[in-house]
Amino acid sequence: MLHNDSCQAAHSQTVLPNEASRAQTGAEQPLPTKAPTLPAAESAKKLWEALQTVSALKEVLRSGWLRVGLPNPESVAAHSWGVAILALSLCPPSLDRSKVIEIALVHDWAEAQVGDLTPYDHVSPQDKAKREDMAFKQISELLSNGSLMYARFQEYQANATKEAQFVHALDKLDMALQAAAYAKEFPSLSFIEFIESAHNYLSQKLTEPEALALNHLLSCASSMPSEAAPEEGSFPSPISPECNK
Repeated sequence: MLHNDSCQAAHSQTVLPNEASRAQTGAEQPLPTKAPTLPAAESAKKLWEALQTVSALKEVLRSGWLRVGLPNPESVAAHSWGVAILALSLCPPSLDRSKVIEIALVHDWAEAQVGDLTPYDHVSPQDKAKREDMAFKQISELLSNGSLMYARFQEYQANATKEAQFVHALDKLDMALQAAAYAKEFPSLSFIEFIESAHNYLSQKLTEPEALALNHLLSCASSMPSEAAPEEGSFPSPISPECNK
């Protein structure tokens, strides 16, 4: 073992890279610096504000269920969670799975401020899109990755990419699955319009393999009576006996 004075001598002879550079050039070299970031306190404050806004979705009830008289329906947050679970479970390998899940998670954030607007609210599609865009901008500006979240929202709104189109399909599917569950729990209420709406959308928008996979899932969840089910070969198919037990 070296004595303390030997250790100090060895240490004094060690030349660090920056010191070597300064010794060669004879000039003081600036140390590398990180990109400027928000102060931790300010960043946390903005994140907390965004979380409070988005968390309000837990209290925004889905308008369609209220309209048919459903007591204590699911919230928009619960619906978004359902869409995200479907995205996680059903995303085909041909799509960007991370992007699909991100779109699913953020697609309804604006409703925390504007509410769950439907055609029954007599708001034009253009006005609805404008309101939601402004609301989402306000939320995303509070986040360090807000530009990415806003880009995902815009992608969903434009519905031009395969990932956005798939999330739109999952949005309809989650609605239909929830309608089927409610129909079993509240047989006195009618939910057939929600299942038919999903059927009409999905049968037009999905490829055959996607439609087949989601068809089986919706058939297992659906409580439509056999006489009300769509014809054989369409989406969704009549209830599978093994699923309706």
